[in-house]
Amino acid sequence: MKKEDLLARAQELEITVPEKATNEEISNLIMIAEHPLLKAEIAEKDNVIESLEKQLNSTTEAKVLATYVFEDKTKVGITSNSIKFKRQKFTAKEAVENAELMNAMRNSGSIHLKPLK
Repeated sequence: MKKEDLLARAQELEITVPEKATNEEISNLIMIAEHPLLKAEIAEKDNVIESLEKQLNSTTEAKVLATYVFEDKTKVGITSNSIKFKRQKFTAKEAVENAELMNAMRNSGSIHLKPLK
């Protein structure tokens, strides 16, 4: 194969090819990348990683203690029972009963507000 063809195939496989690599070296890199046993092992590891990411996301998911719907129909959940905003403490219940506070929290990008569907 021509070097251009080998480089194109290497790029398809997302292989980093050293600048002065010979055709034989590029071919060897391609063969390694295409090896079925390695592909199967990589697919298995990808599945494990995906499973672990799902598990991590489910365990770190913030619990919603109260919900609030803004005038523009955007719905948010409050993820903390005790909220400190501008040096004042509020409970989640007090916060959702105070439209001015909720708008101020949204405008400031408060970490206690979680967008809901």
